[in-house]
Amino acid sequence: MIVSLARGVILALYPGLVSSIDSVVGLVYDKGEAVLIDSGSGAPGGANAIVSALAWARIKPGGLKWILNTHCHIHNAGNDYALKEMLGVSIAAHEPDSIYIERGDPVKTAAREAGLEFKPVPVTLHMKTGQAVFHAGDVEVTAVHTPGHTPGSTSYMVETDKRVVFAGDALGRLSREWGSDPRQALESLDRIEGLDAEVLCTSAGCVEGRESVRSLIGEARRDYSRMLEEWQ
Repeated sequence: MIVSLARGVILALYPGLVSSIDSVVGLVYDKGEAVLIDSGSGAPGGANAIVSALAWARIKPGGLKWILNTHCHIHNAGNDYALKEMLGVSIAAHEPDSIYIERGDPVKTAAREAGLEFKPVPVTLHMKTGQAVFHAGDVEVTAVHTPGHTPGSTSYMVETDKRVVFAGDALGRLSREWGSDPRQALESLDRIEGLDAEVLCTSAGCVEGRESVRSLIGEARRDYSRMLEEWQ
């Protein structure tokens, strides 16, 4: 299902491209250029579903410039390999998650937990600190490092007539196996709240309205605060 989030240039592909384990995939496009935020699980047919969505948005194959990964988990980055093979798209992720994507690390990518195989793929841009800015036509997509769920978790802010933030699993569950850190997760929630999003998309779906966004962040903050006490 394709859902328009803001002025026809920011879309969400969800609740799953072809499988219930797929994450939300963001599509930002303008003037024949596009970027994806995450790529789905790599379940059979997923990459073709994304190509079909590009065609629906009148984006030619060469117009897809980047896959911007929120983190390395297979539910979010599983189609990176196929789309790079099919379209030659560039891939960006924040270190160290970018390294796990290149290695296809079965634990750090949560592939072993999901009972799937993560196909390793070269990452074009290993983001390291601070923010980075990408473009789809005249639309800016700003990457903001929001670690906690994984060390390299990253959120992406896009603004046209609405401010939309794609946070991946920055509000999701934590696991020591992934290198999760509840203290960093709490700090990242403050950072995400400070972006003042009108629409917030997580891996599971999107909520609209600043009050709903604050409520969702508040729920995650309570969970992480409790977890911080338990992990100490």
